[in-house]
Amino acid sequence: MIFLSLIGAFEPFISIDNLKFIVKNLQILTGKEIKFIKHAETNINLVMKGRCSVGNISGLKDYADLKEQSNPGNHHQISTNSMLEVLLKMKNKFITENSKNQMDSNFFLIGITSLDIFPTNNHEYVFGQSDPEKGIAIISAYRLYQNNKNLMNSRILKVIMHEYGHLMKLGHCKHVCLMSVICSISELDNRTLYCCENCLNQIREKSSTSESVKNLFEF
Repeated sequence: MIFLSLIGAFEPFISIDNLKFIVKNLQILTGKEIKFIKHAETNINLVMKGRCSVGNISGLKDYADLKEQSNPGNHHQISTNSMLEVLLKMKNKFITENSKNQMDSNFFLIGITSLDIFPTNNHEYVFGQSDPEKGIAIISAYRLYQNNKNLMNSRILKVIMHEYGHLMKLGHCKHVCLMSVICSISELDNRTLYCCENCLNQIREKSSTSESVKNLFEF
């Protein structure tokens, strides 16, 4: 089972139509049931640890710690670690609250945000990041936004499926593959939604759902 949760998400970056497309196609591609956890109903605060711009952004030197520079007009970025911490708290709370239902705790929780995110101070940004050991991932639609709805949907789905691959314990791939490294929007737009045969073989070893492997290859 895969749970999705909106964290700091708002239109136009993420619309209802985007979510419907994501749920429908994620279900087809993974063969798993997709459900939502509402972040607003968990009473877990979103800790805004990150950085913001201190002028025209031309490089990493133009960012300062969010605590030092809090001008609303500056460009803010949130640390992926902060997002993943929130998701882990949400997942653990959900497991605790549903313990009487004998719910399988081995589910994935993928957060979707409209906020710009970054992994470390050595990186300008990232589209998504996952923690396979904890079964959580965060993806940002901030740099994926596009007036073309089909292109926007394609971008979000590719990033989610890439992070899903990491949750399945797949590493980055050197072949033409969904799991190869994505460093820019142009690379993302030219990236396939398919896994290469090598990654598919790894998924076959990890997954008991042959249909999900078939869909990852043939969708």
